[in-house]
Amino acid sequence: MSYNLILNSHHDLNVALDKIKKDIQEKKLKDYVIILGDSVFYGSPGKSEDTFNAVIERELDGGKSQPIYNLSLPASQTGDIYAMLLKLDQYGISTDHLIFNVRYASFVPRYSYESALFWWLDDLHSLDLEAYQRSLPLEATDKPAIKPYAKFKNELENVLMPYFNLYAYKDYLNESVNNEWVRKTGGVVASDELGPSIPWYEKDTKDELEQPEIQKAFSDAPMDLTEQNVDIYFINKIIAHQKMKDTLLVMTGTNHSLMKPLIEKPGYQENARKINDYLSSLPIPFLNLEGSIPDHLFTDHTHLIAEGYKELGRLVWDAYKSEERHKS
Repeated sequence: MSYNLILNSHHDLNVALDKIKKDIQEKKLKDYVIILGDSVFYGSPGKSEDTFNAVIERELDGGKSQPIYNLSLPASQTGDIYAMLLKLDQYGISTDHLIFNVRYASFVPRYSYESALFWWLDDLHSLDLEAYQRSLPLEATDKPAIKPYAKFKNELENVLMPYFNLYAYKDYLNESVNNEWVRKTGGVVASDELGPSIPWYEKDTKDELEQPEIQKAFSDAPMDLTEQNVDIYFINKIIAHQKMKDTLLVMTGTNHSLMKPLIEKPGYQENARKINDYLSSLPIPFLNLEGSIPDHLFTDHTHLIAEGYKELGRLVWDAYKSEERHKS
């Protein structure tokens, strides 16, 4: 049994968490895994059946893995992950077994008008006021507020998957809910992929390195990995929440062939080393997948094709189940 979160509003989140809680109670589950993360852990842009958690449950441990609830969402930030942990507490859903991810871009400083959460800033206000205040933009701005769905759609179209011809994402989300029901009742559904999941070298990627969003995500400017960086603040909040719990932190990797001109800059290399050292020093197991998945299995700078997600599933699950990790 594998569950992926499909929603486009706060109401949808509450409905989804209600359903998960009911599923756990009806099946009397004790030993399930929660997955939190961004678009890579979500499985963009491919089919839900090709996400790495679906691969784990279908193909690893003889198809008898622990139940997995994948609550990742594209564009999630470290603050969103922390807020979701608090939401799960609210619903009585255990995070005793947690896998979550970050990537290099997670620690790149934000513009002064950006908040530190993409999805759940309003929820954080009621759940942890101090963290909410810490996550607010550094300066006031006259920039108009953007509704979460509109912001997400813009992110999908202009940042996350710039080379895909997407159909309306809201329609996709609504259709996915119906598809999930059809699957659970034994039916067959049409493809629910966000866009063509094909290798990056079969696309026109000549302008990718010039995109402002990509330039920012791979910035070589020196990083501050103290709590002055709000993402470090939220990583530490996550670690404190997960004290004495079974947690695996994964840093997902980069397409080195496509991003070569950016990632070979000395500043980027120094930042990557500092991030690895910092995450390795945390009191939870850490898996750095930078350079671990072959470049030909990427569909863009960071997302994967189906075979890439299969490899991601193997690497993450091997690390999660390793005897060495459990001994530590």
